[in-house]
Amino acid sequence: ACRIRQQKMTLKKKEDVMENAFDRDTLHRIIIFTFIWKAVIAFCIRFIPDGIIEDSPQWSWYFGGGLQGTFYPIVLCLAFRNGHCKGNPGKLISWMNSSWADRKSSFYERTFFCGFFAYLLIDIPNVTPLFIAHHIVCMVGIAFALWLPRGHIPMLFGMCMLEMGSFCFVTPKIMPGFFSDDQHLPHSDLRWDRFYWWGMTLSNILCLGTCFYNIFVPFGIQSQLLDKASKGFFTVLTIGLCYMRQEYSYNNMFSAETRYNTMQPHEKIHPNEKWISDTHAAIMVVLYVTIWGGSILFAVLQSYRSEGYSLYPLPDQGKSSKLA
Repeated sequence: ACRIRQQKMTLKKKEDVMENAFDRDTLHRIIIFTFIWKAVIAFCIRFIPDGIIEDSPQWSWYFGGGLQGTFYPIVLCLAFRNGHCKGNPGKLISWMNSSWADRKSSFYERTFFCGFFAYLLIDIPNVTPLFIAHHIVCMVGIAFALWLPRGHIPMLFGMCMLEMGSFCFVTPKIMPGFFSDDQHLPHSDLRWDRFYWWGMTLSNILCLGTCFYNIFVPFGIQSQLLDKASKGFFTVLTIGLCYMRQEYSYNNMFSAETRYNTMQPHEKIHPNEKWISDTHAAIMVVLYVTIWGGSILFAVLQSYRSEGYSLYPLPDQGKSSKLA
């Protein structure tokens, strides 16, 4: 009887253990990415000219912008492409609601979180106190996503959207000296600030949308109180972060307009020195918003179609199985 009772207690303990990604494999990947990013940083220091942009080394802006514009969105696309839940291959809603336990493969999801965490960890010594606080908040969010049994996919999508907004923030800092001989900072082309403001605003809206969606995703925590507390913590964390980012972008836009209006005519970029015209810049912004917004809408519609939903239900046409 004692042995049977002990076996039941052991099974109960196993059932109480949440299946998440807060494990040794994740730690190993973070260590591996730390060494990889260190090697990339050494390459950047070797080939990127010395300079300081807003109290941070110039190479750190190139390195961070490169990850935000290439690594994160590519890994997100690969995770979506590989997002096959058991019995529900290739469906967006099933993938968004999946857990660490019922995923056939979580390689790309772990890759995203581990690569992002390692970048934030090694970038802390190179940034200002404000960005140190930003990095710490992001690291807490990543640890939270790895700890939860379910709900990490919307967090992954939201974090990637935020990083795309950060890419729009980094780009204006490094592009003026890249396309012309004018190396002075801050730059004198107001369109880059508009690109940053619109990109940051769009990314914050998409991130808040995933946060709202995640409220209705069961996190898989056995305690209902802890589950609700986790949702509240995640919501407050996301809203606070998005507010801080949006306020910073607004202040940047306001200061950019003030700076541009007070500059002398000879300090402003002349039409023949611009690497892109106003019309082409507007087209680029429209295409950027259209591609991202259209891709998300297409993925949602395809998901509903694959799961048997229809936005325009067909008439019955007398084929109803109901009895007259």
